[in-house]
Amino acid sequence: GANYGWNSLLMDQQAGAKGFVLCADANPRMVELCRRSLSVNGFAATSSVSHLAISSKAGTLTFHAPDMYMGGASLSDVSGVAGTLGDTVNSFEVNALSLDEFTAGQDVDFIKIDCEGAEPAILRGGHRTLAAPGIQVLLEYTPGNYKNGEPQEMIDTLSGEGFKFFNVQLDSSLQQLNRDQLLNISGWSELYLRR
Repeated sequence: GANYGWNSLLMDQQAGAKGFVLCADANPRMVELCRRSLSVNGFAATSSVSHLAISSKAGTLTFHAPDMYMGGASLSDVSGVAGTLGDTVNSFEVNALSLDEFTAGQDVDFIKIDCEGAEPAILRGGHRTLAAPGIQVLLEYTPGNYKNGEPQEMIDTLSGEGFKFFNVQLDSSLQQLNRDQLLNISGWSELYLRR
């Protein structure tokens, strides 16, 4: 999700006056923080922040949001992890759209996806969006948070659509990864995808 807007600010600055940044987050607290961040930094006119989840299709989903560690909110139940940290979780229903529905009518050239395990579902709902010429994707990749088989499905589908995968290194350099390397990642990686 858009979280409190750090990456949204960077993207809006990069997009310039002729660009537009679409943001979404399922957590209403984060939506408000992101809107404020964009507004106080002069980007309210070149951005939009929607309170909804992006998924494989439109519908209603249950979202779980820790009170203190808001960045750990997820469509998966996080109450066990939150409890070990002394945090409580609020669960609520949220409207969802597919990535293609969310971006309908827009020329999209860059997408950042960081959704605590929902990345495969988001990508499944974005075939039209991902087919855009020159599109680039920055993707949080956490195979341990995905359902069985989702890492393989995601990698094979995106590879079949012509995407190459790069691991963003700590110094911001890019290291190209093949399928086997991607499937052997444990933990968390920030991936950059392009054709």
